[in-house]
Amino acid sequence: MTIEKARPEDAREMAKIVRTAWQTAYAGIVPESYLKNLLAPMELDKLERFFINCITQNWNNNYIMTDENGRCGVFTFGVSRDKGDDGGELVGIYILDGSRGKGYGRQSIEFAECILKERFSSMSLWVLEDNNRAIGFYERMGFRSTGEKREIELGKKLYELKMVKSI
Repeated sequence: MTIEKARPEDAREMAKIVRTAWQTAYAGIVPESYLKNLLAPMELDKLERFFINCITQNWNNNYIMTDENGRCGVFTFGVSRDKGDDGGELVGIYILDGSRGKGYGRQSIEFAECILKERFSSMSLWVLEDNNRAIGFYERMGFRSTGEKREIELGKKLYELKMVKSI
């Protein structure tokens, strides 16, 4: 697997990966109707514009993963978006189902840590509290819950947990 800094021309592919990864990772957590709406062409266009803005305006560090089957994942990290948090943040890792379980998530976190530790001593993330698979993965990677929660709306009220690790 290779990791490359995302370019504006990668935005459409990134949007497709994120959309597909959401539909598999969040099945049973996020309402099916919400996930189905992600299939709409307009939603894909919105995601593409979002990634173009992220990349061209340097909102975060955006990377795309490629393996023997092609583009397979996206991850984003940068300065924490949380008020009062002076650490780095893993904004998201999205890996296509066929590429899960190959160590790409671990490699993505290690890659982000190498860059973030130049400026920060910790890295945080937010994860859906019902996403036990992701929570278990992040715990194996050294993240621990801070006990902080926030409410989000994804077709229904859901809660995210904040996790943090020293880097």
